[in-house]
Order: sequence, then structure tokens, then C-alpha cells
Amino acid sequence: FAALDFVLRSNKRLARNLRLRQLLLLALRMLLMAGLAVMLARPFFEVPSDLPAVSSRAQSAVLILDDTLSMSHGDGALFRQARRKALDLVDMLGAASDLAVLRVTDPSGPVAELTRDTRQVKTAIGRLEVTARHATVDKALLTAANILAKSTEQERGIFVISDQAAHGWPTRLPTALLTGVHLHRVEVRPTSEPINGAVVRLSARASTAPGVRATRITARVCNHAARARKLQLTLKME
Repeated sequence: FAALDFVLRSNKRLARNLRLRQLLLLALRMLLMAGLAVMLARPFFEVPSDLPAVSSRAQSAVLILDDTLSMSHGDGALFRQARRKALDLVDMLGAASDLAVLRVTDPSGPVAELTRDTRQVKTAIGRLEVTARHATVDKALLTAANILAKSTEQERGIFVISDQAAHGWPTRLPTALLTGVHLHRVEVRPTSEPINGAVVRLSARASTAPGVRATRITARVCNHAARARKLQLTLKME
């Protein structure tokens, strides 16, 4: 019965094809379910970072960049490092967060109002330059606290991006104004040892040396570095 054999072989071949399709369909469904579970779990991968951990929820944050003289170490490399960390923080905080940016030497800006315009914030950070001034962060902290007081977000934070020099911090922080605000110190470090010298006293008086209105200028210099070094002073009079 050749016809019966042909029908039986055809049924077996059809059954094998149908079984293969069912297995492929089952694998596809399993992959779909696994992908859906991964999406709902929102997994993340840990990568090395020296930035503080921040919440994934929307929040209000003020970024304070230290633009004082000590940040000019390495021909400005230290301040460029601070700007990069500030830009990374903007990305970490996300477009749903309200952000402001302040300078230590002049806490009136450059972005003194909370905004979600990350392009404006990044542009302002990119235009910041280090100065030759000295200042402490207390005025910037006070301004940041007043800015955050207007926020309706539960999560509020201040990020101080600085070399964390001791002379740049006040002896007492305005804790009353910082209630409910997370203060994060983001440190930038030089790749080589900074000079760390300072003119701590400068005096001028009349001199007996020959010349019209001769003046004797005395400077006292302290070396705060870990090892002794020779320092060169330059006097500029305007």
C-alpha cells in the first residue's frame, strides 16, 4: 500500500514541522516575558565613580563651584576637573530635577533660579572661569539655602564642588537654614602636589633708601605644603 505509506510519512513530516514551530513560539514567548520582567525591575550596573550617590527621583539641587585662586592649580586643570564633575552631576540628576548654579566668589549666579533647562545649566557651567579671589563658601551656602526654600520638591540638595581647602569653609555652617537639605562635598584633587604657599602678612612703610618716595615692602610667606620649597614672589603695583 504505497499510498498509505505516503500519507503516513507526510503526517510525520508535518508533525515535526509543527513541533518545531511550537518550540520556536514558546522560546519567543519566554524571551518576551523575561524582557518584560527586566523592564519592570529597572536594573542598573555599578560603575566606579567619585560622585555622591543621588536619588533617581526628581529633586531640587544647587551646584556650587569653587572658583577661588586655589582652584587654578595646574594651569586651571583643577577647575576644569570641577566643571566636568558638575556636568556629570547634571546628567545624574536628570531633566526632571530643578537645578541652579552658583560661584563661591560671586553667589549671585550664573544660574540663581531653579530651572529644568539642562542646556542652560550646562552652558553656564562651561563658561565659568577660575578667578584670583579668595572667598569662603558660607555666602554661597546661604544663597543656595534661600533658593531651595522656594522649592516644593521633597528631595533637596547642595553640591559643593571644590578642592575642600580648610580655609574655604566657615567655622560654623548655617545648620538652621540647611534643615531638610542634603549637603554633599564633591572633592577635586590635583594630579601633583600643589604649591600651597600663602602671603599671610604684607606691610609697607617709608624707606631710608635713596629715591623719591622710597618704600619698604615686607611680605610674610607661609608654606603649608608637606615639604619645604622655594617660593618666588612677584609684586605688581597699579
